[in-house]
Amino acid sequence: MKNDGAEHMSGQIFVVGNSRSGTTMVARILGRNSRVQDLRELHFIEQMISGEEFSSGQALARERALELAARLISVIRDGYFYGTAGEAYRADAEAALSSVEDWPSVTAAQLFEAVRFAEAKRAGKDIPIDQTPRNVFYITDILAAYADAKIVCMVRDPRDVCLSQKGKWRRRFLGANIPIFEAIRSWANYHPVVTTRIWRQAVRAGDAAASDPRVLVIRFEDITADPQGVVQRLCTHTGVAFEPEMLNVARVGSSDRKDETGASGVDASRVGTWAAGGLSAAEIAICEKEAGALLEAHGYEKSGLKSNPFGILLWWGLLPLKMALALALNLRRVKNLLSWARKRIG
Repeated sequence: MKNDGAEHMSGQIFVVGNSRSGTTMVARILGRNSRVQDLRELHFIEQMISGEEFSSGQALARERALELAARLISVIRDGYFYGTAGEAYRADAEAALSSVEDWPSVTAAQLFEAVRFAEAKRAGKDIPIDQTPRNVFYITDILAAYADAKIVCMVRDPRDVCLSQKGKWRRRFLGANIPIFEAIRSWANYHPVVTTRIWRQAVRAGDAAASDPRVLVIRFEDITADPQGVVQRLCTHTGVAFEPEMLNVARVGSSDRKDETGASGVDASRVGTWAAGGLSAAEIAICEKEAGALLEAHGYEKSGLKSNPFGILLWWGLLPLKMALALALNLRRVKNLLSWARKRIG
């Protein structure tokens, strides 16, 4: 970026992990810091550009760069579900990209960085957060692109992840501003085999990168057990000062109850909810089997529940139908389908 006073002097934060693992909560906690701007889920890699294009280092055509930057700004300002093609933000896009040293020659990684820092600055902050969970599959690419990146990788009990994914479609009917198509897509996406295998691949990706000092792996359950202690660790890792206000995070986003208007603070009741019901014995058995050794390696005990074999067979019988439906509803969200599937299913 240009050394004209617009060059950023602080780091950039990415909160990643399997979906429904607490990425949103952690980004909101960090976003309550006076220096940090939570830009929410941006889904730039894979949905706007392929992972291969992000890491290629090849310059984008000027017109495409402006279109991508304007669309990204629209997602930031209007929300992921309601972001448009971004024509209204074209001037803002050009202003953001003008901070790149060689503009109008710009790579996808440079574009992504320039827009995020410009939007953080617009909000009076100097550290942007992208909380897109799927970026867990691109940790290596992000670290290669940004030397100052700090990554927080979230891990949560896969049975709680399954329960949350199973009920995610209900968010629309619990007060969340979610389009009906997204509710249907969320319903189609859940299957205990697929959900747990994606969890497994996401955890492996985080574990593989954990030796890099720029990566911090945090369990959702540890935050709920010791909010202040873990948030202070997050602050040390990301290079910001701990501020008590960070603990007053809103209690929103649950998949099984309405948002608690006016309530704040880390909600410990979200731990172990699977044991209170919502998953069948077959779903629990499938999840524990598919999670494999990673379940206990991350401190989660197996339930010991026995399932009726017919319940397990029923879920396996539904797998082709559920996968076909999920694939059809997710096609528009993926630039490279083969890479997308390989990273998640293995």
